[in-house]
Amino acid sequence: MTRLWSDSPPDETLLKYYRGKVQATFSSETGITTLTVRAFRPDDAKALADALLRLGEGRVNELNNRMLENGLVAAQRQVDEAESLVGDIEGRMTSFRQASRDADPERTSAAQIQMATALQQQAAQARAQFDAMAAVLPPSAPQYAASARKVAALERQVAAVRVRLAGSEQSVAAGLGEYEKLQMRQQFAAKRLEAAQSSYQAAREQLLKQQLFIVPVVKPNMPEKALYPKRLMIVATIFFGLILAYALGWLILAGVREHAS
Repeated sequence: MTRLWSDSPPDETLLKYYRGKVQATFSSETGITTLTVRAFRPDDAKALADALLRLGEGRVNELNNRMLENGLVAAQRQVDEAESLVGDIEGRMTSFRQASRDADPERTSAAQIQMATALQQQAAQARAQFDAMAAVLPPSAPQYAASARKVAALERQVAAVRVRLAGSEQSVAAGLGEYEKLQMRQQFAAKRLEAAQSSYQAAREQLLKQQLFIVPVVKPNMPEKALYPKRLMIVATIFFGLILAYALGWLILAGVREHAS
């Protein structure tokens, strides 16, 4: 074990020292990463291991969040565009209702068409009755004149309703056609929004499946026995090193003496 000689060492020296004290070994077979921390005191080793685990979890979470945000940018843009389109069309439909002073143009148009049909039937019946009456009564008869006035009034009403329904640009048919176009656009925009939301959710689920997690199999624990330094090995190494040095020195000295003699 070694200590740093300076209180503020260079970054390269500090990194080299750190790598000598902290090792992370990954097993491709089990997918488990083993973190080994060496320190001069057991509580320092445990504290450092806990801190590294927290920093690792924070870094992984940061990477996951960044990947999630970057991956959902395009999907979120599609959702925003679809929502904007839906809001624009709904605003145009509201403006149309306010301008026509009609909360439900479709229902109003259906009611007016039914009224026009009923008037046409009444006019046809009145015309048939008048024709039958004209065959037996002279034009000077009071019933003849009353029936003629009734037929004329009904036909004027039918003509007025026809003009109101389809006789000008401000007619019911023209307004209903514009409203139906807006409805079709609204339905298309709603389907587009639904598809965009589904795509966003699918992309989110896919990215969540690709996220990384740190799951501690065994939490950092307090060492019970010092593994370093290995005193017996150090003593044995020094002992055998001294013996080797002594033997080499003795051989050299013996060679010098033999050469001198």
